[in-house]
Formats: sequence, C-alpha cells, structure tokens
Amino acid sequence: MHVSSRKLASSVCQALAEDMPRGFMLTLTGSTVHLSYQGDELGASTAAKIVDEEDGRPIEQRLLTACTAVLSAVQDWVSEQTGEEWPTRNVATGAMPGADIDPELMNVRLWFGPSWSHAALALKPIPLSLLY
Repeated sequence: MHVSSRKLASSVCQALAEDMPRGFMLTLTGSTVHLSYQGDELGASTAAKIVDEEDGRPIEQRLLTACTAVLSAVQDWVSEQTGEEWPTRNVATGAMPGADIDPELMNVRLWFGPSWSHAALALKPIPLSLLY
C-alpha cells in the first residue's frame, strides 16, 4: 500500500478545518501543512512526509505517526497563539492527539483526548481509499 503524503496532508487539513477556532486557517503547499492566524503564518509541518520514508516500519504505523504529528503541531500553534488549551470542549478527558485505523470501516480516525470513544474532539474519519 502506498499512501500519498500530499493526499494525507490534504485530508487531515479538511478534517481539522471544521473545528478550527475563529481566525485560524490551514493551507497546503504540496504535503506541507501551514497554519495562519488572521493572515500571519504561525508554523508549517512537513510531518505528512513520514509516510514516504522507507524506514522498516509498516505503512500503517508511519501513517498514524504522521497524523498525530500534524495534529500535535496544529494543537501547539493554536494553544501558543491563544494562550489556552485547545481543544477545550472537555478538559477533564485530556486532549492529546490520537489516531487509529478502524479495520471494519477502513477509515483513519483522528481525535484529541484519551481515545476515540472518549475524545474531547473527534474529527471526521478519513477513508483510507482517499489516501492512495
């Protein structure tokens, strides 16, 4: 299975876009994810390129590592800009980024929190078929 880093970055951005705080915008340059706030760039993540690295790990592991790295970078930039934890929907559950593959539905699930079922913020799942 070959996953496209460009399609992965685009899919993660689309999943995050609906839940970004006001004033924040995600854009892409190739497979690099950029986050800006009111027109000023806060940072750029090339983490989606992890799926391109042939380092001996299975593609599924590299895919999940890339997803959580992008989520973590965006979370850090938003929190640094606002001075508050993000997402803050349910701080009691914690909001560390997570990802897994639902083998039954063939989706990549992304979330912030201890697990998909107890997420402070669960993003729209990404069908694996969109990543090839």
